[in-house]
Amino acid sequence: MLNIKELKNNLYVGDFGDQVTNYSDGTLYDILLEISENNIDIYTNDLFDWAKSNIGEIEEANEELGTPTDILQQIQQGQANSYLKALMEDYKEIIKYYALDYIEKYLELQEINEEKWDDLAWELESFSDYDITLEEIEEKTKEFLEL
Repeated sequence: MLNIKELKNNLYVGDFGDQVTNYSDGTLYDILLEISENNIDIYTNDLFDWAKSNIGEIEEANEELGTPTDILQQIQQGQANSYLKALMEDYKEIIKYYALDYIEKYLELQEINEEKWDDLAWELESFSDYDITLEEIEEKTKEFLEL
């Protein structure tokens, strides 16, 4: 049997991916977008500190999303875009993290059979887009655990 907490700790979900567990519905993309926006710096000094080493991120966001007239908004836009890209790179691990958290909190299990986890993890890896909903992850999790 595998310990759920240990499995969660072994997943790489970046700086903010674990925040997906604060949500109960919605598409993964919408949630990752909201997480990225909720984690941008609000203090001017912090924004300028981040901007010093992330000029490329700011320029990329300006090209993709348009250029706000205010420099602080440009930095915040660049930061949010950078965080979203990082979250999207880790989305498969974030999906597994959400499933494990669901197993632990809502199904009230502390351990999972290794074979079942391997099968579930493989199935969760097969989700190939960001439009998956948290409800679909929950249903797939229950299905594989035969609940």
